[in-house]
Amino acid sequence: MEIQSDQNSAALQLEEKWLKRCSILRMPQIEQRGSTHSAEGYLKVSKTNIVIMIKSYKGLKMKNYLIIGISGFTNSGKSTIATMLSKEICNLDVMNQDLYFLEPDDPAIERDIHGIRNFEKLSALDMERMVQDVKLWIKSKTCNSDSLFILLIEGFLIFNHKELSDLIDHKYFIKITKEICFERRIKRQYIPPDPDGYFDSYVWPWTITNLMAIQDCTDIGRNMKISQLSKSRKVNIS
Repeated sequence: MEIQSDQNSAALQLEEKWLKRCSILRMPQIEQRGSTHSAEGYLKVSKTNIVIMIKSYKGLKMKNYLIIGISGFTNSGKSTIATMLSKEICNLDVMNQDLYFLEPDDPAIERDIHGIRNFEKLSALDMERMVQDVKLWIKSKTCNSDSLFILLIEGFLIFNHKELSDLIDHKYFIKITKEICFERRIKRQYIPPDPDGYFDSYVWPWTITNLMAIQDCTDIGRNMKISQLSKSRKVNIS
């Protein structure tokens, strides 16, 4: 189950090229050396940037709902930022992609010859149900109201699903190093638990693969100016 070195090298080179081109939320170097304090501070700064964007959006009085997407590597702090924002922003709902995983025994989840399930692909998620839930949320908020309703969607593959990604107004991506990702991963308990070698054989290789799949999504980290968001933006919610 080893990843070929040449493929892995090419993937890493493409990843770095894409990361340099896009203004992505990134963990500072000091955090990459393992400073928990600086990691918490960085997440707070990221949260503050999103709060400022929301306040600016409110001032323009455009459509009465805003959908924010926070994606990134596994255990990069997506849920932490979402929790911070939910405590500070009124009329903010949070949708977690992790709640849309298929049941472990679902035949749609790919297995290797050893029977190990791959939960790192879109096929392991009920994305159709997730998209429908987002559209139902939009329908419930498209009413005459002076309030701004916000949906914050967080998950590691929310930008890899085109229909879902197209519904998101502002997109943020968090990247951490492989070492930090592994350290955080082994401290968490998953159901079902990660098999031995799952991180090196599945989590990290598919993290790079999924990142490569959205390399051309230039709206991630380069969010359009708020003034360019159209109040009459048409969204198919049928």
